[in-house]
Amino acid sequence: MSSTLSASQLAIALYRFGHFGNAASALKVALWAGIGYGTVDRITKCVMVAICREEFRHAALHWPDGREKEAAKEWVKRTPVSHGEMDG
Repeated sequence: MSSTLSASQLAIALYRFGHFGNAASALKVALWAGIGYGTVDRITKCVMVAICREEFRHAALHWPDGREKEAAKEWVKRTPVSHGEMDG
């Protein structure tokens, strides 16, 4: 497996992450992607290793500062909730 992730590897891992139960099994994802189920596990591991790298976290993750937190709180207050009241 290549040391750099391809778009298809990322798509396979994201597809797996976006499902649960039997739909997230390596076999189901393999059938969807047209690859071997062992390859699904290897791809998932490679994606997780990449995501957990410090360089990725520093480049992709951003913790909001106080101003951004307050703006988000105000947005939540202004945004109607269609599925009932939010608790908390």
